[in-house]
Amino acid sequence: MVFLIDRKHVFRYLIPIDVRNYFASIEIGIGPVFVSPFSVTDYADAQRFKKDATTEAVEQNLALLDELLAKLR
Repeated sequence: MVFLIDRKHVFRYLIPIDVRNYFASIEIGIGPVFVSPFSVTDYADAQRFKKDATTEAVEQNLALLDELLAKLR
């Protein structure tokens, strides 16, 4: 899924299936490409993102994305 926030920030949330495993990833749209949070933040902050595909993990990742976008402004 690709989300547009306030006409300026775009991010993509992926939950690919790999041999019955669901790994979630979040990517931020910067220019013409999507990059992972590891590219725009330090290691400690990037490790706070969860990789499981539960509702709680999605909610936490979106909250962390909100924090990250606030820092980038």
